[in-house]
Amino acid sequence: MKTHFNNTTDIYRLDGKRAIVTGASKGIGRAIALRLAKQGADVILIARNAANLDSLKKEINNIGQRAESFVVDVSDSGQVSEFFRKNANVFGGVDIFINNAAYTIYKSFTETTLEDFDGLFATNVKGAVSFMQGAANYMKRQGQGGCIVIVTSVNALSALPSQAMYSATKSMLESLMKSAAAELAEYGIRVNSVVPGAIMTDMNPHFTEEYVKEYQKEIPAGRVGESEDIADVTAFLCSEAARYIYGSSIVVDGGVLLRPLKKSSNIK
Repeated sequence: MKTHFNNTTDIYRLDGKRAIVTGASKGIGRAIALRLAKQGADVILIARNAANLDSLKKEINNIGQRAESFVVDVSDSGQVSEFFRKNANVFGGVDIFINNAAYTIYKSFTETTLEDFDGLFATNVKGAVSFMQGAANYMKRQGQGGCIVIVTSVNALSALPSQAMYSATKSMLESLMKSAAAELAEYGIRVNSVVPGAIMTDMNPHFTEEYVKEYQKEIPAGRVGESEDIADVTAFLCSEAARYIYGSSIVVDGGVLLRPLKKSSNIK
């Protein structure tokens, strides 16, 4: 059966949708929360920085959408459980969940300790699983479908020697996304991932003006990405325009992964 829309622009709107965004206090998470709100969604903001969350909440309220913020350490499964038990229903339901909370460390593979990896795993993977399970179970109980988007990284798809363990956690999320998508499809819950390339955020403190000037020469798009580049694609995946997308990894990297092809083209 075909789905018809009287006005094609309406399928990109998120009016009446209720979203949760983790890691919402800055960078990509903040941009995603703002974009969802501008598209009509009410947003629950999750992070550890209360001041940043309060500022974003006010900004969303000022554009006419509801927002609530909660300080949650996603690596603490007890805090995640408490959030879903007490606060997830603040807007009466959950239609969208964006898993964005993550961090990285800059160490070589051999220098990275198991303690380092435990920390990365606790936030980037365990935290994602806890929130995804909570959101998915909530959506299943509602019986109205839903959308889950995981923010991963091109480092899950291509080698990054200086961040081997971080890359490994993002690879885990890509695999998790595929399996979750297959399992949850029968409930009308779409699960996909957005795969950022080089983005100007606090996670890349080495992106100085001089570094970016040189690095962008290697990017086919000719520039380092902005958080809004990721936010716009994420909002699309949450809309009816993406209604037939299940279990897909949407790479948003300005062509960074084409670099090996670019280099090989110079080989005679």
